[in-house]
Amino acid sequence: MLGGEGGFSVEHTPEQSAVIDNIRRRVPGGCSDEGFAALKCPVCGSGLKLDCHPRPGGSALVFVSCLASAAHVGFTDRASVAPAWWAAHRSGGWVVE
Repeated sequence: MLGGEGGFSVEHTPEQSAVIDNIRRRVPGGCSDEGFAALKCPVCGSGLKLDCHPRPGGSALVFVSCLASAAHVGFTDRASVAPAWWAAHRSGGWVVE
């Protein structure tokens, strides 16, 4: 479920939640470019978008979302190591710590 009071929310089936949990484990764990391209939104079947913000020491913050709607899948997580292919998905200025 996303959102909160006054916001929007999406109820996922147990199967959809399991797929999202798998995505949450795989992407910050450093899956390959091909592995990421094969991941699909469990709600609509669209591809996923990756934005990453590099951090000192080689780690990164990542935002993964459904290309059709971040209400389907959308999460931010930390990755201890940023694979080289993430450089093409680099964004700046949206996280400052």
